[in-house]
Order: sequence, then structure tokens, then C-alpha cells
Amino acid sequence: MIESNMTLNSEGIDALFMDLAQLTGKKPGRLVRERSGAVARYFAEATYPRGKDLAAKQEGQAAVWRDVGSVYIGPSSTYKYLVNEHGRKVAGAFYAKLKNGDLAGARAMLQKLGLSAGRLSLMEWDDGALHRKMRNSRGRVNRGVKPVIVSDAKSLKAYFKKIVKRVGWAKSGWITAARAIPGAKIGALPVWMKQPAPGRGIDRTQGADDPHVALFNDVKYLDDLVPQRAIDGAQDDFEKSLLKEIEKVTEYLRRKHAA
Repeated sequence: MIESNMTLNSEGIDALFMDLAQLTGKKPGRLVRERSGAVARYFAEATYPRGKDLAAKQEGQAAVWRDVGSVYIGPSSTYKYLVNEHGRKVAGAFYAKLKNGDLAGARAMLQKLGLSAGRLSLMEWDDGALHRKMRNSRGRVNRGVKPVIVSDAKSLKAYFKKIVKRVGWAKSGWITAARAIPGAKIGALPVWMKQPAPGRGIDRTQGADDPHVALFNDVKYLDDLVPQRAIDGAQDDFEKSLLKEIEKVTEYLRRKHAA
């Protein structure tokens, strides 16, 4: 009764929906629409970074910072490196040249120190172009990339603040899909998991002998952020929630008729 662009074993879920419909007297189509929100929520939580709490968000933010830091080195990090390798006087002179926009002089200092462009190069801020170029299909930067020094620390910081807001983008695609289903009960989620990421929800419950909905997360690198085992786990969690609901309704009816 619920389809997705991830592989699902829906037979067990379908049987639980029918049991719940029989117990509650609600039409299966209505139940499917309502619970599609829960499916999307479980799938979103299973998508990297796993979870929905602050720790999950911070894990994603740390990954972004590692990626940006593997491509660019800011002036302060360069200063610390030169202090350790060549002393404060040299580091201070290099930092001054960067601060004053003397990139040619800064490059000359690196060469004089024996630091070739292959080891430590310098460039003007490129508005993140190099970072975007170095990202793979998953949106991550591969290991082994040699970072370059950029002179504009303010712009580098602003760039990080801009792209770190996209943490949760892949998760959000599931929520976008569920929002397209009338009556879907998604539940409370943090803002970072409700971004306008691409997703599609298709309602095929009206007047159908086989009422079902389809949830499609259209974030292009989704497969690399949610392995099948995570989807299997999310499906198990959803089935457990249906079982718990069935048990709750059954107990209510037992008490009602025993009174």
C-alpha cells in the first residue's frame, strides 16, 4: 500500500493496514494516506546523518566542515602551520602579506621557504568554485585532495555558513514527498529536515481496489546516503509502530466490550 524509490517489503505492511482498518472501521485508503507521513519520517531519520536530534545535525555539519577544510585553508590555519614549521616571525610576515592583499609577495615567500605549489598553493577566493568541482556524486570531497590557501577568511567563513544550511537536504526530500499526500500525518520534525528538497508524493487511494501511495525522494545522491539496510530498519520501525497501534486499539475494544 506504500511504494517508494527504495526497495520495500510491503507484504507485511499491507496485512497490518488491513487489520487496522478492520479494527478501527476506517477505510484502508484513509489509513494509508495518514500513515504515509510516518513512513516518510522514518525514512528521513534513516537518511544520513542518521536521526533527527541535534547530534545528527552536528554530525552532518562536521562532515561539511571537513570537506571545505580539505579544499581550502584560511589565513589563520596557514599562520599556525608556519609558526610550527618556521617560527612566528616568518608566519607573521606571511600573514601580513595575505591581509594586505599581496598575493604575489605571499607566493614568493612560500617559494623561498621551499614550499612548492604542489605542496602548498595560494589563490584568491573563488566563491567556492574549487569546492564544487572537487565534490563527487554524493556531494562529498574525496580523500587525498591537496588544499589551497585562500586569503579572504571572511568570505570563506560566509561560504561555509551558506552550504552548511544544506545539511538535512537529502532527508527533506522524503518530507516533501509526504506533504504532497492529503492528510499525511508527518509529526514534529526540526526545521533542518524540512527544507524544500525535491520529492514527489502520489496519492492512488481514491476509489481504488488497491489503495496505495508512492513516495519518491528525488535528491540525486540519495542512494549514497541511505543504504538498503537503513531502509530495512526504517521499515521495521514503521511496522512496529503499526503493531503497537493495533495492540492499543485491540485493548481499547476489549475493555469497552468488557464494561
